[in-house]
Amino acid sequence: MHIPSSVSVTRHRLCSLNLGVVCCNPSHPRTRTTPPFSIRFKMLLPPCRFTPPTNMLITTLRYNAYHRSLSIHSLRSFSSTHPHASKLDSIIGLLKSKPRQSSVEQARSAYMKLITRFPKNGIAKKNARDMGISSKLFEQIAPQFVAHLQKHKNSRPDPLMIKKLTEEEGPGSLNRLIMSSFYEYAEPFMPQEVLNEYSSLRKLSDMRFPSEWFPEARQMQRKIILHVGPTNSGKTYRAIQRLQAAESGIYCGPLRLLAHEIYDKMNEKGVACNLLTGEERRVVSPTAPLTSSTVEMANLGKPLEVAVIDEIQLIADPIRGWAWTQALLGLKAKEIHLCGEASAVPLVKKICESLGEQVVVNEYERLTPVALATESLRGNLQNVEKGDCVISFSRKEIFATKQTIEKKTGLRCAVAYGNLPPETRALQAKSFNDPTSGIDVLVASDAVGMGLNLNIKRVVFTTVQKFDGRAHRFMQIPQLKQIAGRAGRFGTAYASGEVTTLYQKDLGYVEECLAAPIIPLELAGLQPTVDIVEVFALQMPNEKYSSVLKKFEDLASLQGNFFLCNFNDQKILADLIESIKLPLRDRYQFVTAPVSTRNEEVMDTLKSMTRTHSNNETLQLTDLVDLPESFESTPEALTYLETAHKKIMLYMWLSLRFPETFVTEQDDAAATKLRCEELIDQKLSQSSLVHKFKTTNKKSKKKEYTPRDQKTWRIRSPVKLNIQVENNDMIMFGSADESSGCVLRGVLRFTLTQPIKVKSIGIRFIGKSLLTWSEAARNGSEQLYHEEEQTVVDHHCYCLARQPKLHTLAAGDHTYPFEFILPGHLPETTQVTNFYEVEYKLKALVERPAFIPNQSVRQVIHVYRQLFSPGSPEFMEPVYTLKRSLGDDLEAVVSLPTKIYAYGDTISLTTVISALNDHIQLDLLTCNLKEYIILGNSNNDTTIRAHGRHLFSTKVKRFDDNNNRSVWTKHFELTLPSTMKEMHCDMDNESVRVRHKFKFLLEFHHTVSGETMQMRLAVPINICALPLNTQQLPAYESPATCHSYLPTYLDAADDLPSYEEHSSPPLVF
Repeated sequence: MHIPSSVSVTRHRLCSLNLGVVCCNPSHPRTRTTPPFSIRFKMLLPPCRFTPPTNMLITTLRYNAYHRSLSIHSLRSFSSTHPHASKLDSIIGLLKSKPRQSSVEQARSAYMKLITRFPKNGIAKKNARDMGISSKLFEQIAPQFVAHLQKHKNSRPDPLMIKKLTEEEGPGSLNRLIMSSFYEYAEPFMPQEVLNEYSSLRKLSDMRFPSEWFPEARQMQRKIILHVGPTNSGKTYRAIQRLQAAESGIYCGPLRLLAHEIYDKMNEKGVACNLLTGEERRVVSPTAPLTSSTVEMANLGKPLEVAVIDEIQLIADPIRGWAWTQALLGLKAKEIHLCGEASAVPLVKKICESLGEQVVVNEYERLTPVALATESLRGNLQNVEKGDCVISFSRKEIFATKQTIEKKTGLRCAVAYGNLPPETRALQAKSFNDPTSGIDVLVASDAVGMGLNLNIKRVVFTTVQKFDGRAHRFMQIPQLKQIAGRAGRFGTAYASGEVTTLYQKDLGYVEECLAAPIIPLELAGLQPTVDIVEVFALQMPNEKYSSVLKKFEDLASLQGNFFLCNFNDQKILADLIESIKLPLRDRYQFVTAPVSTRNEEVMDTLKSMTRTHSNNETLQLTDLVDLPESFESTPEALTYLETAHKKIMLYMWLSLRFPETFVTEQDDAAATKLRCEELIDQKLSQSSLVHKFKTTNKKSKKKEYTPRDQKTWRIRSPVKLNIQVENNDMIMFGSADESSGCVLRGVLRFTLTQPIKVKSIGIRFIGKSLLTWSEAARNGSEQLYHEEEQTVVDHHCYCLARQPKLHTLAAGDHTYPFEFILPGHLPETTQVTNFYEVEYKLKALVERPAFIPNQSVRQVIHVYRQLFSPGSPEFMEPVYTLKRSLGDDLEAVVSLPTKIYAYGDTISLTTVISALNDHIQLDLLTCNLKEYIILGNSNNDTTIRAHGRHLFSTKVKRFDDNNNRSVWTKHFELTLPSTMKEMHCDMDNESVRVRHKFKFLLEFHHTVSGETMQMRLAVPINICALPLNTQQLPAYESPATCHSYLPTYLDAADDLPSYEEHSSPPLVF
C-alpha cells in the first residue's frame, strides 16, 4: 500500500485515511485480477488536534491520480462533510476528466494487434486483389509477412507515424500503414506482369524526399527565423515589421481574414500590397513588392527577399498541414519568418537541418499575464460579467447560452462560431471590442482561437469536451491553451486576463492544461501535387478517381519527418462527381474545392457546377444565390444565409480556376459576398432570433443554464397545391422513329386563405434513365460497377415568370392550365430490377421570397408505347396459327385469337398435336410464357446484361386417357399481370429491348424402337399498353385518355393553353 509521503499519518492525531486496494505495480497479482482500480476515502473523526493542510492533500492526490490513472467513486461525501476540503471538487474534476493521452507505446500495441489479425482481414485481402495479388497468393504470404514484422522491428513503420494516425484518425487508420508494408514485402512474390505495374505505381508514389520537388529553392541559401510564443506575445508583429521593410515579400496566413488584414494594413501605410486567396485576387499594382495570401496560394516560383508564414504549428494538421510544408520547403525567399507556437521548433529544426539551412529561434513572452480563477461560475450563467468570452462547442449551445445570459443578466451578447463566415466573425468581434456598441459578452466556439483581435477580460469554458466528428473528447492541451490565452490584451482596459469554467468539475483539467509543458510536434504533412496525381492516375485509366487516391494512400512511401495528409473529404467529393466526364486536371480542382462534406446542399451545388462545366455551359452567381431585400427573423433565415455564403465562396473559388464557365465578374461576386455577410451580422444582432432555437442539452440538470424547451418553429403555408392531368398514363403510337409524340395537359390548382407574395410559379416535366451494369476487373477476381444516368426530357414553363418585383396573389382559387408536347422518341417507363430504370415526374413549384419555404407538389407520369395502332394488320388478324412438323413423326399446331395483348388480358390458346404414324406416343407437353429483356450501353452496341423471367408455366404428362391415340388436344388459359412491376410492354430503344414468347416443349417416344425425341416451338406475342378494343383516338375532354401529337387534333383545340419556353432560369426543385 502506498501512502503519500507529504501526508503525515499518526494513530493519535490525524483523521485516518482508510484506503482501499491501491496497487501501482503492473506485476502485482492484485493488479491483474481486480481491474479497474478504485480508491475510496472514508473520513473518521476521532478526537484530534491536527489536520493536514488542504494544499498538501490536493497536491499529493493530483500527482498520484494523474500518473496512475486511478478512478474515484466516493469523494463527494467527504467534500461535503469536511470543512477543510473545499477544493476537493477540483480534485474530483481532475481525476474524472483527465483524458488518457495516447503514447507511442499504446499506438505500437494497437498496431501489433492489427498485425496479428492481418491474414484474416477481408478488407486487406480485397485491397491486395486490387493490386493484382490473388487471394491464393495473399493467403500464402500474409502469415510470413506477420512473422517478419514480429521478428524485425526495423521493418515496421515509424512509431511517430503510428502514434499520429492513431490519435487523429483512430486505430483503423493503421491499416493503411500495414498495407503499405505488405505491398513492399509481397513484391518478390508478385507475378511479372503485376510486378511491372506495381513497380511503376510504387515509384510514382514515392514521397520520401519532398524537398527535391523544389530544386530552385534548394539552390538558395535561405535563413529561417522562428518567432515563437503564446498568444498576445507580439511574435507576429515583429515578423510583419520586417516584411514591411522588405523590397519584395509575401505573407502566408491560415485564414483569408488574416490575409485581408495584412493587405489592408500594408496599403494603409503606403506599401503597395496585392491580395491572393483561394476565392479572391486583388491587384493594387502589377509591380507591387508585397503579396498577402493564404498559405495554400503562396507563389513558390517568385524570388523574394522576405516571406512570413503564420501559425507554423499547423504544419502538423492532418488535412491542411501539406500547405505549410510546401511553403516551408518551396518558397524562394532569402529570409523566411515562421510565426507560431513553440511546439513547432523541434520539427522545423529537424527539417531545416536536413536541408542545410540556418535556423534562428526568437522566443517571446506574453505581454499581459493570464491567471486561473480559484472558483468556477458554479454552474450559474448569472455570474457572467461584462468583458467575458463564454466558450461552447455547438451552434445550438451557443445560442442557448446567449439567450440565458441576456435573460438573466441583461448583458447583450455577440456570437462567433465555425459555421459563420470569417468576415462575419470579425464584425461580431469588432462589436464586442467597441465599448460604445452595447455588446458586453462574446459567446463563441473555438473559432476565437485564431484570426480575431479580441479585448477579453475573462475566458469561461462551459465544457472542456468537444465533438471531433466521431465522439466527444477532451480538448487537446494546445487548443485549450490557445483559447485561454485570449484573455487579457496588451494596450486595452483588460491588461491582465483570467480563465475559469462554468462547472467546478472542469476547473482541474483547465489548470493541468495551462501548467502542462509544451508538447513538441513530431511530423509535417504532405500531399501529392497535381502533376504527381495525374501521372499516377494515367497508369490506371479505368479506375475511379477515389480509388486512385486510395491506392496512392496505400502505396505512398514516407520517411523521416513527414506524414501523408488524409484524403477523406477528397474521396467523398470524387465519388460525388464520378459520373461526370471531366479532364483529370479539372477533376482534381473540383475535388479539392473548399466544400464541407457535412453540408449536403453545398455538395449538391458543387455537383451541379461540375456538370455545368462539363457541358461547356456558363453559370452566373445570381443563378446560384438569391439574396432578398428583406426577410423574417427566423433560424431558417440564418441557416439560409450561412449556406448561401458557402455557395458564394465556392463560386468565387471556382471562378478563379474556370473563368470561362463561372462568368460573374469578381467585383460583382465580392459585392454579393459582402451583402450576405452584412445580412448575417444583422441577423445575429437581433436577439429575437435565439428564442426560436430548440436546445438539446439533455445532460445538464441546471435549469438556470439550459433554457426551457421550445416547440419546433414551423411555417404554416397558406398554399396547398394540386395537379390534375388528363391521364397519368401517356401513350406513344408507333416506334420511336415513327411516333409523332403526344401532349400532356392538365391544370395546377390551389386555394389561398390570405394574400401572399411569390417570386414565380412554374411547372416542370422531367424524365431520367439510370442504367447500372458490372464487368470483370483486370485482375479477373473482382467486379467493377458502372452507372449511366441520362436526362431524357426536361421541359419547364412558367405560369408566372420571374420579374424584378414580386407577384401578389389574392385570396381565393387560382387555376393555371399547362401542356407539354412530348417527343415521340422518349423511352417507356421501365423498371428492370436493379439494372435499368426510366422514370418521369411532373413537378409544380410556387417559389416564395427568400427564407419562406417554397411549396411544391410532384406527380408520377407513366409513358407507354403502342407499337401497333388500331386498324393495323396485326390488330385485324382474327386468329394467329403456328404449324410445325417433325419429319414424318409429329405435327403440332398452336392457335391464338391474336398476337397482341394488353395488361390484364386473358389469353386462350389451343395446341393440337397429331401423330403422323401409329407408333408415336406423346409423353410431356410444357407451355411457358417468358419475358426477355436485353440491356445495352448507349455508348456502344454491346450487350451488357440479359434478363428474363417466367410469366406463366404449366406441364402436362399423362395422355394415356386420350381415346384418339393419334391426336392430342390441350387448351390453356392464363391472365396476364396488370402492373408494370409484374410485366413490361414490348419495347425497343437504345438501352433496352423487351420481347415476349410462348415456349412449348414436346417429348415423345417411338413405341417400337423406344427412341425418345423432342420438339420445341416458340410463338412470339406483343404486349401493348392499350387494350385491343381501342378503335379511335379520344376526345380532349375525356379524363382518362390523352391526345396524340397530330396537327389536325391541335388545330381543332382553339381553347387550349399555349406552351411557351420562357427565358427565366430553369426551375430548381
